[in-house]
Amino acid sequence: MSLIRFLAPSCLAAVCVLTGCASNAPSQFDGKSADTLYGQAAKQLKRADYHLALETLDAIESRFPFGDIADKSQLALIYAYYKNDDFEGALAASDRFIQLHPRHPDVSYAYYMKALSSYEASLTGMKRYLPIEHGSQEIASIEQSFFDFAQFLERFPTSAYAPDAHQRMVYLRNVLADHQLAAARYYDLKGAPIAAANRAATVIESFDQTPALPEALYLLAGSYTKLGLESLAEDTTFILQSNYARSDWAQKD
Repeated sequence: MSLIRFLAPSCLAAVCVLTGCASNAPSQFDGKSADTLYGQAAKQLKRADYHLALETLDAIESRFPFGDIADKSQLALIYAYYKNDDFEGALAASDRFIQLHPRHPDVSYAYYMKALSSYEASLTGMKRYLPIEHGSQEIASIEQSFFDFAQFLERFPTSAYAPDAHQRMVYLRNVLADHQLAAARYYDLKGAPIAAANRAATVIESFDQTPALPEALYLLAGSYTKLGLESLAEDTTFILQSNYARSDWAQKD
């Protein structure tokens, strides 16, 4: 026991020495100007060395937190996280830039990258599931991505990124409609016409002008028939055949 007490201070001193050496070790970024480091990061991004670029951009932010180069580095950091498939990191960096620089001339880029990172994160979750199997977390992620793009377009409708944002919103809206439609199909096959009608009605009311609409009308009409609501079934079939006469669903019995 006394031997352990005797050796402990020596071991502790050795650990302190080693820790001190590690913390005081020279860095590859020491002695370099902000311009030099930013140029280095730009080259790393150009050759798709995103991990090294992240390290360099972090070094700029810690050593030169203010000024034009700092702002450029923070924007580049968003891009580096995104290209490194770290969408959570890109989201956090985007939010941070927006909070720190709400009136910056390039803040629209941060809003766009926030939405794009949210979009890619939602796609990652979607790929793991079939439409009917999307859980509440995956659907919430898709809805958040849709909201982020909508916020971007509301704030920056003339941005160069606006057309891309609009197209991605169209896709996300179709995905959300397909999720409701898949649920309607599922309940229809399970013999639950009320649940099927509710899901089909959601598609019609919330996701008009999506490719899911003709089938949703068909399923809704079928559900009404199964529930003995013939008048509603006929009205729904009339709407289907009048508006989507060329659709396969309008030709079905």
